[in-house]
Amino acid sequence: MVTRSHGRLTRRIRALVGFLALGGAWGAGASAREQDLPSGASLVAKHLAAIGGADIVRATTSLRATGVTELPAQNIRGTFEVLAGRPAKAILRLELGGIGKAESGYNGTVGWMLDPMVGPSIVTGPQLDEMRNDAHFDAVLHPPDLVKSITTIARVEFDGRPAFKTHLVFVSGQTRDQFFDVERGYLLGFSADSQTPMGVVPTIVTLRGYKAFGAMTNPARMIQSAMGVEQHFIFETYEYNTLKPEAFDPPAIIRAIMKTDAVPAQPVEQWRTEGLASFDEAWTTINDSFFDPTFGGLNWAAVRDELRPRVLAATSPEDSRRPIHEMLARLKRSHFVLMSSAATTSEDPPRAGGATVGVDVRVLKDDVVITRVTAGSAAATAGLAAGQVLLAIDDEAASKWFRPQGSGVDPRARALEVWRRVQRSLSGAPGSTATVRVSDDRGERVIRVNRSVEAGERVVLGDLPPFVTAVTERAVETPDGRPVGVIGFNVWMTPVNDPVARAVNRFRSAKGLVIDLRGNPGGLAAMISGVAGHLFTTPELLGRMKTRTSDLVFRANPRLVTPEGVPVVPYEGPVAILVDELTASASECFAGALQSLGRARVFGRQTLGQALPANTRRLPNGDLLMYAVGDFVTATGRRLEGEGVMPDQVVPLTLQTLRAGRDATLDAALRWIDTSSGLN
Repeated sequence: MVTRSHGRLTRRIRALVGFLALGGAWGAGASAREQDLPSGASLVAKHLAAIGGADIVRATTSLRATGVTELPAQNIRGTFEVLAGRPAKAILRLELGGIGKAESGYNGTVGWMLDPMVGPSIVTGPQLDEMRNDAHFDAVLHPPDLVKSITTIARVEFDGRPAFKTHLVFVSGQTRDQFFDVERGYLLGFSADSQTPMGVVPTIVTLRGYKAFGAMTNPARMIQSAMGVEQHFIFETYEYNTLKPEAFDPPAIIRAIMKTDAVPAQPVEQWRTEGLASFDEAWTTINDSFFDPTFGGLNWAAVRDELRPRVLAATSPEDSRRPIHEMLARLKRSHFVLMSSAATTSEDPPRAGGATVGVDVRVLKDDVVITRVTAGSAAATAGLAAGQVLLAIDDEAASKWFRPQGSGVDPRARALEVWRRVQRSLSGAPGSTATVRVSDDRGERVIRVNRSVEAGERVVLGDLPPFVTAVTERAVETPDGRPVGVIGFNVWMTPVNDPVARAVNRFRSAKGLVIDLRGNPGGLAAMISGVAGHLFTTPELLGRMKTRTSDLVFRANPRLVTPEGVPVVPYEGPVAILVDELTASASECFAGALQSLGRARVFGRQTLGQALPANTRRLPNGDLLMYAVGDFVTATGRRLEGEGVMPDQVVPLTLQTLRAGRDATLDAALRWIDTSSGLN
């Protein structure tokens, strides 16, 4: 799963708002602990003079700033807008490519979050205390109602400059270390343990490029570093004294919740140099971020010393990648992947275009079988049907998909690799013809079908390949005639949130709900909190993510209003989740979490067992490194990595049921709903 976490988004929002509250929070001065260190009060005064003086601060009633934001390593970009006003009001709005729009706000009383991954929520507890501190408009004047003390503790280096380090204690009890430029007086940045919905996260904020924006001097760039990821905020405009009080009103949905309580050829020298730099960066990235500092007993330094010379001895760009692939394999964990900047490897030549044949397939022993045909598609019209065995696609025989993979390979990993090869064979240019040879109970035959672009919303998230999102919903009945809603979606990306919410609302009075996650490979991990919120009335603990520096939590975010703001009660009836061997990552976390809590019963086949939260980084040679940064366990402490989710009722895949037009997994879930009187 990709970790664009709710906690990280919250952290960035509050850090930015806090900095823009006219300089951040510094409090009432205290004496330096050593004679040669300036007092905290004198450092505050020097910073205040550097940014324009106390009179300008007092004359300012509101501030609006806009700019662009980026996560350089992940190649994610977007825009932001910050509003701040007296006495303690602040809003940040973000729009990030591939994620969507987000908002954090505090109007002096209520704190809120609009998170495209998790949904809307009211901020409470320590997070609200931190939000209240950060929103204080007169923070730069260090009022006694905000800050208890500030003490200079050392002369250090921060962001390459000599700095005085101070320790600030808020009246609320929270603390922060701040760094002031020795020469110029500017605040260079601060570090703190940030409160997030997922837990406490160590965070460093760096401020650069102070310059005049109107009558006041402010940083032109803020860099926030947490969990090994940097996000930059580049300020383009500042406006003063233009906002009206209603600018800080909570959004309608929050008010509703409140009421309810391909790469050019390179010279040899260049690819070799970049290959070595890429190996070094991949090794260092993992060395700094792997959630287990012991690497499970693996001597990570020895792995580098063994494999790095092979990059130097490489004879081609592809040859230089092999040591990185092997290095990642030594970790024996999922979500460590090197994606070549070339279209693909020479072993798996790419198919041009973005179209495919409208079928889904699975591996059944030593065959590839069609399990689903898109209704109304060219594939259905041409005669492709569930239960047919694929023998060849164009000039590629099925035997090519089943290449030897060595002994000891997990059957699920083997099935995944075969599935990927079949997908490449099915793909091609829009309108191109795929010649498909199949067999069924009537014998062998050849079917020709035109490829088409998959329907759905296309999402680009940073450097990752594009995703096409799709949500399905249908009403069915159990054998005893009870109405049931079936909701499926193909990937955990934010465009599915509203359709899923509306589907849940459609089936809110149904006697059962089925969530179909078969073939869903995961996506944005934090979304499990939002989708689970449709099924819980309280913020139940779903699971924990252990990183190198933090222990973060995933909790259900109860969805108390529809996307239109209409109050509702989360669905309380029986829930079935359908899974198979291609259900992975965030889908496994969701299914495993609800299974562990007894909120859902799982049907189908054992999931893939690849359930680690991950980030991505573009390497010097253009390749994309995906690397795990955390380990997920359910609320009951069950690890899903390697094991996956074992269904409560295993339903094997058979040709007989497919050819009979039956969905045996769904049938089993419907029978259970008939016999279930609810959750017991």
